Amino acid sequence: MAEQDKTPIREQIFKLLFPHARVKRQSDCVIIDQILVLTKHYYVEKERERRGRG
Repeated sequence: MAEQDKTPIREQIFKLLFPHARVKRQSDCVIIDQILVLTKHYYVEKERERRGRG
């Protein structure tokens, strides 16, 4: 993989979604934080289901 980017993950995602926009404030990343939280909950639930069956 490419060398490790020191940019916070939320800003990396913001840049992927909005390549021409600049992150001006941390509040610009609030929706990204919400997406990350929901994604984490999703994977935690999937992992619980997988362990429950095994």
